[in-house]
Amino acid sequence: MTPDVDALHPPLPRRVAERAVVLSAVLARAFIDQDVGNPKAERFRAELLAWLRDVGVEHEIEDGERALLTSQLGRVQPEVIVDATWQSEGLAVLAWALGRLALPAYDEPCDPRSAADAVGYLSTAEARALLGSVELRPAPELAKLGQVMFALHWRLEEFRLRRSAIDFATVARETWFGPLDLTGLRLVKGDLALRGTPIVRAPADLVRTCSSSARERHRAINWILGHHPVWSKTPTST
Repeated sequence: MTPDVDALHPPLPRRVAERAVVLSAVLARAFIDQDVGNPKAERFRAELLAWLRDVGVEHEIEDGERALLTSQLGRVQPEVIVDATWQSEGLAVLAWALGRLALPAYDEPCDPRSAADAVGYLSTAEARALLGSVELRPAPELAKLGQVMFALHWRLEEFRLRRSAIDFATVARETWFGPLDLTGLRLVKGDLALRGTPIVRAPADLVRTCSSSARERHRAINWILGHHPVWSKTPTST
């Protein structure tokens, strides 16, 4: 389904880089929450905020992110930590859009550290260099990823609701809100495959993981394409 291009307001390339730097710190904060009681980890949490200020991206921190970054370890609801760790998938899309990372396959999770390092994590010099010379992939590449992520997310959501096989190739071609772009999505017996297995026979935990990843990647590319100016409010409807 093609959005109304005139209604989209993409962020400037520099803002994409700023958001990526912020997400790298949010991820780090989420992953150290298990180190509650460790003075070194608590000092590191404070250092993350100081680093964001030094790089000059503090203005890009959203309220929820600031609450996480400023909260002592162990004082945040578990679901907030889980949601924050999934931001690695969105960060991977931003790093890909910035030409800094190869986007992992749709059924493989990204490596959070690799995604963070790609945008200068904890290096003031590297992060500033990224902000000082920002280029995004060509607009057609960004739009194509948006279309593919929509198709992938739609199939995973449709399966969550119905738990049955479909002829995904035919649906993608003939649906009223299509055609859907299945480029890069592997099919087995006409339906979406997850690591070589048709979705209807894939392990439940793999389906859940791929669904969470697809949602966050879909959000990231929709934000880059300008579906909403606020990262956390960017829609991922299918």
